[in-house]
Amino acid sequence: MNRMYFADNQQKQKAFDRCYGQMATSHFKQGRKLRALINQEAAEEALTEQMAKLYASSNAKQHEYDYDEVSKKLRGKVDKPVDHSKGPK
Repeated sequence: MNRMYFADNQQKQKAFDRCYGQMATSHFKQGRKLRALINQEAAEEALTEQMAKLYASSNAKQHEYDYDEVSKKLRGKVDKPVDHSKGPK
């Protein structure tokens, strides 16, 4: 009778260990997926902010030079004229 009791406990322990191992593996995988998702969302948010800053700076530069919307010509004076005589560097 004692042998049967030990076998039952051993089977219960093996089943518990197997279940606990699967649960721990599942939690580990879910944690890795969650961290990857958080990192991806943070990267997308940073990219969105960077694109917004770039767009805002390009709009600010366009207004700096004061373009005429009808003729698409420059009305204001540019501080540093571009010297095309030097050629590419």
